[in-house]
Amino acid sequence: MRGPRIRKIAYVPEAERPVRNDLVRVLTAATASFYPKDARGDAMHAERWRVRIHRTRDLGKLRYTASSVHLANNHPVKWHKDQPKRWPALPAVLTAIRDARHDMAAAWETFFARGMLPESWVGEGVRRFWCDACEGSGDRNGWYNGCTTCENKGATAAPPSLAWAVSLTVRGVEPLVRAELLAREAVARLAPFGVAARERRVVWRVGEVNTSDPPKGWPGGCLGSPDSEAWTDLWQAAVGEGHFAPWWKAHIEMWPKGDAAPLCPHEPAMELLGLGFALDAVDADTIVLVCPLLGGAHG
Repeated sequence: MRGPRIRKIAYVPEAERPVRNDLVRVLTAATASFYPKDARGDAMHAERWRVRIHRTRDLGKLRYTASSVHLANNHPVKWHKDQPKRWPALPAVLTAIRDARHDMAAAWETFFARGMLPESWVGEGVRRFWCDACEGSGDRNGWYNGCTTCENKGATAAPPSLAWAVSLTVRGVEPLVRAELLAREAVARLAPFGVAARERRVVWRVGEVNTSDPPKGWPGGCLGSPDSEAWTDLWQAAVGEGHFAPWWKAHIEMWPKGDAAPLCPHEPAMELLGLGFALDAVDADTIVLVCPLLGGAHG
């Protein structure tokens, strides 16, 4: 008598595991759960994707259509109902990564070739991506040991992981273009407060979006009076109405009015938050923008 059929688990090379882990995170967040009413539904949904991806010997057999992810056996798993609105470019992004054999440097070139990145990024040496290995310092271990991931530069020419590449590109080209314009406008409006007007390199980082504090390097002279009773009343009113960025909204409403008043830098910064991105830091040479991780708190 034959014993029970045992499904074989694919052997996963060590170098491929980070890609597979990122793919599990992305597909867990972006697909419809089978367990929407179960208290443990999110964990069960993630585990189901972990098993699916682990059992897929060749990730190149995954297909991404407008409605579904098709597994290697052609079984379709529908996207989350909000996917067309929140992540409209996701099927095209994952297809490009698959076609590049999940190599992120090659995938980035594929994005360029397929018009999936802003034209201003093509052939431009001023667009970089934050190095998580050394936290942007260029020195992973401190003192004299340089970072081999970014070659001591603190940033890389392409996103370092599948999760980063997907998170940055799933909204499409226009939000990226608009985000950089808003960030540059906000920094330009800081000139009266001591931030020199000059060309700065844009560095993108993927992580938590902070909606309640100023970016690093934001001059204190343009913060108004957040401890004043009037500012507190405006802030509490914004919180009460459920505004997505009450700290910024209160500063905008406190800003001086009239032709003699400088342009308010908080306005473009808050509009940037409305797109889902944030101005993370400003220094003499760099503007750091942060994009939420798909599957994270704001992604």
